[in-house]
Parts: sequence; C-alpha cells; structure tokens
Amino acid sequence: AFVVEYRTAPYKHPAEISDAMRAVRFVRHYADIYRINKNKIAVMGSSAGGHLIGSLSVHYDKKMYEPTDEIDKESCRPDASIFCYPVIDMGNYRHDGSRQNLLGNRPTFEETEFMSLQKQVTKDTPQAFLWHTANDNCVPIENSLMYAAALAKVNVPFELHVYPYGPHGLGLANDNPHVAQWQDALSNWLKLIEFKDGAVAYENID
Repeated sequence: AFVVEYRTAPYKHPAEISDAMRAVRFVRHYADIYRINKNKIAVMGSSAGGHLIGSLSVHYDKKMYEPTDEIDKESCRPDASIFCYPVIDMGNYRHDGSRQNLLGNRPTFEETEFMSLQKQVTKDTPQAFLWHTANDNCVPIENSLMYAAALAKVNVPFELHVYPYGPHGLGLANDNPHVAQWQDALSNWLKLIEFKDGAVAYENID
C-alpha cells in the first residue's frame, strides 16, 4: 500500500487531484520495481479523502497539471475505488467545509456540478466499494447512495454496505464490531475482483 500526502486548504482545486493523479502515475510507472500489477491499482479514501479518490475516478481523463517527465505519460485512471463514508455531492447533500476548502466561498454553478461526482460518472468509471453509516450526521448517507446509483445507471459494478449506526470518521471501526465488518467485506471484494497482486493507494489528510 502507498500513502498519499496531498495538498489541502489553503490550496484549492485542482491541487488535490493533481497530487492524486501524480501518485497513481508514480505507482504505475514503478510497478515492476514494487512487484505489483500496474493494471490492478486501487485508490482508497475516507470522508473528504473519499471525494479526492472519487474525483480521480471520474476526472482521470482531464488535464489538471502540465506533464514534466516519463511518469506523467502513465494513465492515472484507478482500476478500482474504495470509498469510506465519502463526500460526493457539492449540492443539497454537501459537506460545507469540504466544498469551501475545495472551491472557496462562492463556487460557480459549473464548479459545483463538476465536483458533484455522482453527476460525472460514466461507463468508464472504475468499479467501486463503498461503505457508510446511515445516521452519519456529518456527511449524509445520500452521498454514497447517489454515487452507487450513478454507477448502477451505467452498469459499472459496485458493492455498497450501509451500517445503521455509527458516527462519522470511524476509520477501521475497531470499537464498533458491527461496522468493523467492512474490513472483511473489503478483503473479500478485493479477492472477488482478483486484486490479490495489486496495490492500494491510501489518502492521508493529516
């Protein structure tokens, strides 16, 4: 696994996605050195980090920065995406802090639409694993539901787990045995999609 440290506020979009794109390209470029399959690279993010990996999953084909070397010739499209209680929407179900940090105090309609990831899903969006708690009072469950629905509409495979109780930001959820089942579910999903020899790039918002 690779941990990605990326730019957050006071930096604005596209700083964050540029860093994520570069990270996936780096891993893919050096796949032989790390003894991993360059065609089995997943990205994983929690909360605002979920929005980052979602942005990468739907906007991987956009030019966010100027190429500088051979690494930037690699594709930055993830082969799978893993969402933990993600921020997805920038509209009615948004997390205000995330939108402000990404787009500033007065984002345009076009910016809001572009960064509402459920509206950007296509048939080429990577397959996904998502989990959320139904009573998350910080990032509404609708974020995961809308992204899953968007994937379903274009027949992109996904697995979605909704746990009834638990606050936002549970992480591994080891103090909540019921929610902690997501770890085994993810492991089984990775086996299902034959990612045993792949790589996962984790976001790090610390």
